[in-house]
Amino acid sequence: WKRCPLPVGVAPRLDPPQVSIRCFSTRGPANRMWVRAAGAQTAALALARRVAQRGVVRGGVQARGFSTQREPVDRIKQLAAWFTPNYLRLYAIVGGVSVACYMIISTGYRTASFFSGITIWDTMKVGFFTGLLCGGVVTAVVGVTSSRFFLLRPERVYNFVMAAVKKDPTVVSKLGTPITPLSDFKAYTFTSGGIRWDAAERAKYQGFFRKWYRPTRLQLIFSVKGPKAKGMISMEVEGSFAREFLIIHKALDVLDTEERHILQGREDKTVYQGHIALR
Repeated sequence: WKRCPLPVGVAPRLDPPQVSIRCFSTRGPANRMWVRAAGAQTAALALARRVAQRGVVRGGVQARGFSTQREPVDRIKQLAAWFTPNYLRLYAIVGGVSVACYMIISTGYRTASFFSGITIWDTMKVGFFTGLLCGGVVTAVVGVTSSRFFLLRPERVYNFVMAAVKKDPTVVSKLGTPITPLSDFKAYTFTSGGIRWDAAERAKYQGFFRKWYRPTRLQLIFSVKGPKAKGMISMEVEGSFAREFLIIHKALDVLDTEERHILQGREDKTVYQGHIALR
């Protein structure tokens, strides 16, 4: 069936005479009617109408408008160009979702199977090893924290003592300023702490903590120099729970004049006894 652009009721003139027209309905679009071409020349008539309406075909290519022939290869290429990116993306999404669903379902099934098969003996073993691990971690943390509070580090003590020596007026007057280390010579020894069992010893200290606990002490000697002279510093430092250093004894030996100055403490507490030849 073809649509004829003529008013309804008007019979067009068609050549050849083998073609007949039949108007079977007037309910088509405005000023148009439906016609049926009969006979063996239906295809030729359709081609003639297309040529008359859209131009003359020359060498298989239409002079104006679009081509009257559709190449199968071009159509296949168009379909492939459209299907390839769209369907590959779709297949990738579907495949990824499928794999994710499989992994989630399999993981959930294995987890449920594991927990459903746990016995009382397994629970006891897990609890024991978990408690053992937690106890080890807590012990390590407590040990590290205690060492930071109670252990004296020689480098920290040396920096603290060096700052105190530079501010001491007696040392500054004897050696001059600025005061710098004479060499890398440093010697120290530890005195471990403990509990004070002697009541007479406890009576010398104030406070519950200092009465019963003897903190760790560090005896330190090192050499210094100034514009006027060279000297040897002898000090005894005590640690505290508040991570502060308390100087128990401090003495200065001037090497050039062999003088000894007890800056703090008693004579018998001096670590440096005599003269040490320094390089």
